[in-house]
Amino acid sequence: MQAGGVKNMGDNDTIHPRDRISKLPDFIVHHIMPFLSAKEGLLIGLVNVGYYFPFLDEWIEFVVGNEVKELDFDVQTDIETIYTLPRVLFSAKWVTTLKLSGCKLKLPSDTLKLHSLRSLALVEVRVNREMIQKLVSECLLLEELSMVRCHDMKCIYISKAFKLKIININVSPYIFESIEIDVPSLQQLKLGSTTLRGPIVIDGCLNLSMLQLSGLTLNDQEFHRIFSKLPLLENLNVLCCPCLESVTISSDRLEKLSIEKCFNLKAIDVHTPNLLYFSFVNNPIPVSSMNAPRLRKVELGKIDPDTRWYLET
Repeated sequence: MQAGGVKNMGDNDTIHPRDRISKLPDFIVHHIMPFLSAKEGLLIGLVNVGYYFPFLDEWIEFVVGNEVKELDFDVQTDIETIYTLPRVLFSAKWVTTLKLSGCKLKLPSDTLKLHSLRSLALVEVRVNREMIQKLVSECLLLEELSMVRCHDMKCIYISKAFKLKIININVSPYIFESIEIDVPSLQQLKLGSTTLRGPIVIDGCLNLSMLQLSGLTLNDQEFHRIFSKLPLLENLNVLCCPCLESVTISSDRLEKLSIEKCFNLKAIDVHTPNLLYFSFVNNPIPVSSMNAPRLRKVELGKIDPDTRWYLET
């Protein structure tokens, strides 16, 4: 038997005392921690991350009480001991910029009091669809929303966000069934996912001027349906969409167009009388036609390029 350890019968592994302590209920661990040395407390804290949660609650309460305007909160735990943000955060009426990473948002029953919030970023946050909708509808000054690798929901639905101008959503690696956004004030939208299994509905975003589609399994018909519903679109970026084969882009408003790494693209027709910038990089060489009389800048690039394609286009 090793010093300081307990031999597990029938096993060659040694159980360290701090491992046994970490299995105790949280309230018991919290009671015994003050009697340990700083080193022993740190070792137990490394095993039982939940020990620190009450201190995180106190820090957030301190931040809210001191009327902080910008808060970037990042806590990394395992799936079993994920940290749930305290309700006091939702009364941070002075916060204008809020970034949350690695924690859980639980839907409160009362009205949110994030009266000054303009920018919200959620990274690897466990949050459900209802909580997202509550945030965007009750934070009346919210202008920018970013959601990256968030989970605990299968669908994203965003509406009743009266001042929201920018949305960035990247749901990979979690599987989602649909994304629906109905925000007439929206101006910029970035959607990224290799795991979206259902439709994208953004018909209500009539004032959208910039759209980026990245990693989506859109087919030609779905792409056309989305594009045709955005009459004011000026900037379109299509990146790594492997299911696109034949694309037609026709618009009097479009000024910037970028298509990159759509490896199965076989044909592209562009009819954009006001297009100023066109980027076509790392795609196969398609059958192509282009009507863009005002074009000022072109970027073409391909591994092992075929010069005939450049001459013909």
